[in-house]
Formats: sequence, structure tokens, C-alpha cells
Amino acid sequence: MNENIVETLVAEILKRLQKKVLLVLTNAGGYQDEIYTRMCHYNNFSFSIMIAENAVNQHDVDKWRQLGDIVNFDEHSLPAALDKFDSLFIPFLDFETMGDVANGIFTTDGAQVINYALMKNINVLALDYNCNPKSELNQVLGLNKNAGYNEQLQTNINKIVSSGVQLCTMNEIESNLNPAESISESEPRGIIESPLRYITLNDVINSGRDSFSNNEKLTDLAVEYLKAQK
Repeated sequence: MNENIVETLVAEILKRLQKKVLLVLTNAGGYQDEIYTRMCHYNNFSFSIMIAENAVNQHDVDKWRQLGDIVNFDEHSLPAALDKFDSLFIPFLDFETMGDVANGIFTTDGAQVINYALMKNINVLALDYNCNPKSELNQVLGLNKNAGYNEQLQTNINKIVSSGVQLCTMNEIESNLNPAESISESEPRGIIESPLRYITLNDVINSGRDSFSNNEKLTDLAVEYLKAQK
């Protein structure tokens, strides 16, 4: 067996060991270059990229193809196609898709794939820079000046979180896409016993605050979620 064949076999084995993540690119693009550059360093994942129909003008297909294969799903084959993925990641969650998911609407293909993933209990993570009026991005854009409407948007945020979407910071994404192998399927995702660790939003949703000891700390998103539940 020559060296080229060995290298090809090793590369294929390593690829099979990688977590399979579906990136769902929706109709928003704040911090796109920064997020894309950061993701290029995620070597533990095998990415596939779905660009929503209403977002094709928002994202450079050739650029994202360098990160993984561009995929499209037929509505009827979508539920079965999702079974190959360990996680979904929505880096640019927009207001429209958030509203559709919050209300269980399947009209757009972006909302469809997220809703089906939630129904199949697949790990779904998203960044909320584009759809949270409290984010720095939307403050810069001036999209946070109507307090009453902000509350309505916050209701949608709370709904998608309650449905199982994990809203994370960019610093939390890599670890949340790659849950510890020692956790069994019967245990809540993301619960890892270790001293002085930070409790993520996903931990709080799955187990509740009373499940954690006093030497553990909550992330900012987890704190905000608990406040919203009061």
C-alpha cells in the first residue's frame, strides 16, 4: 500500500470521526466575515451548508463552499436527511426565521429545516446578534428604540429557547457543537460535572437552576433566560 493510499484512508477515517454539522444560512449577515473566519479554524467538524431560498443574495456561495458542501433538501426527504447530522448551527438567525420557528410555521425552507430538527431532538444552536434588539449590532443599527416592540421580539426569543434552540455566544459554539463523548444519550445534553465550570443556557433549560451546586456560575445568556422565566 503506497503512501498516497494510506494518506487518503487516514483522511477518510478522520472525516468520519468528525461531528457532522449542518449550517443553515438565513437572511441576515451581521458579522459575517468575522464569524466565517472563526469557523474556518473549527477542525473537529464536518460542515454541510444550506442557504435558505430568501438568503441566496446575502451569502457568497463560493466562499461558504470552502467550508463544506452546499446542500439542498426536498421537502419530503428533509426529515430523513437530517438524521445524518449531529447538530444544526444558524450563525445568522434573522427576525423572520425566528418568528416562524417561534410560532411553528413551516413556510420558508429555513424555518422548515429548523422546525424538523427540533421535532427530531437534534442539537440546534444559533447566534442571536441579528435577531435580538438588545445586541450591540442592532443597537448600532438603531433597531432597539421601540420598547414595546422589543418585548414582542423577546417573546419570540423566549419561545424558540423553550422549543430547544440554544442561543449561544461565539465563544460557546465550539464546545456546544461537540458535547462530551462520556455523556450518554439518556442524560441531558451539555451537563458535564467539573469544578468551577460555567453553566450554559442549554444546561439551565434541561435541568433547572436547582440542579447545580454553589461553586458553579451561569453564563450571561443563562442568567437572562432565568430572569425572563420569572
